[in-house]
Amino acid sequence: MSFATAHDTVGSRARLRLFGIDAARGFAIFAMVIAHTTVFVQPMPGFLAKAEGLLNDVAAPLFALIIGVTFAISGPRQSAAGDERRRFRLQTAVKAGLLIALGLLLEAAPSGVNVVLDYLGITMLLALPVVFASARTLLIWAGALTVLGPGIVTWLRGIASEAPALIAPRTFGTTLLDWIALGTGYQALSLLPLVLIGTAIGRTVLSRRGPMLVLLITSSVAVVPPMLWQMLDLPGTEIRGGYVEVLRELPLALAAFAGIVLLTDLAPSRVAAASRRLFEPAAVQGRLALSVYVFHVGILMWLTALRLSQSPETLVWLSPPRGYLVQLGLVVVCWAFAAVWWRFVGTGPLERIFGIITGRHRWSAMRSGRATDERRMQTPR
Repeated sequence: MSFATAHDTVGSRARLRLFGIDAARGFAIFAMVIAHTTVFVQPMPGFLAKAEGLLNDVAAPLFALIIGVTFAISGPRQSAAGDERRRFRLQTAVKAGLLIALGLLLEAAPSGVNVVLDYLGITMLLALPVVFASARTLLIWAGALTVLGPGIVTWLRGIASEAPALIAPRTFGTTLLDWIALGTGYQALSLLPLVLIGTAIGRTVLSRRGPMLVLLITSSVAVVPPMLWQMLDLPGTEIRGGYVEVLRELPLALAAFAGIVLLTDLAPSRVAAASRRLFEPAAVQGRLALSVYVFHVGILMWLTALRLSQSPETLVWLSPPRGYLVQLGLVVVCWAFAAVWWRFVGTGPLERIFGIITGRHRWSAMRSGRATDERRMQTPR
């Protein structure tokens, strides 16, 4: 989820923005909006449930993957001086802290959303010690975490079932365990491999059509066995952060990212031009991902309050068939917010604030508007 933008400046080196990254990030936002509004369309036909289930499964892992890619394309090179590396780590740690604080704030009021921001912040902090390692080392770490992480999560969940004090009451210790392994929606141990893989992709094959096509094919094949396992409801399917979930969501996110980048950044010119027109609504959302995420959670807080009011007049609108209008309406409203803000202002409000606090944007950037952002929208080919 990278909520960071790919044109952040680190030291004296500014990076150009890739359309495909914005499009993938915006697609993840769209997937989350759909997933978070399924409550308004229950019960739904089986085929719709499967489609919306896939969107739910891909959203957070895709965000984590893009965080890693953004580390690679917006951060210092591996050969950078030590002070530049330290500056990047400090800026990233501050951003992670802001995401954690914002996530906790959004959890203060009911919205029906498993807020992901604090989990992504913790994942970013865990990735910092190895962020400048070689691509091979990153992939080794990612592979080890993919093999061991779900086992650790499953083991801890077994212990927690016999020792509820590991889950509640909410203390610093139980909150940390929730972030790392016991979260009912997300776990840093599940997201961290994707951040590391994304960093390796950003450093090596992001702009190479052949390897990205191989990544798309292998990921698409790899996701089939765990999806069949889930469809058959075999043992382990119900464990959040367990092997079935991780081995399904990891290749699903890789396939989605590779497919979008191949279509928008690496395809032949005519195909890329048509694909960019198709993905432009998603790309607009991707440029304001953090702001759109918080915006949609705020609306869901309001809708949840209406549902809890138990008013017959409101409840009829928050269930099928009218519930589909609510779901579609939130998708459109989020896109419209992003499109209008980007058209007339530029970088999103929260993205700008985060950039200023971390030192990646100057205070004067608050007045720069969209013109500055447009100059950064060039795409390397």
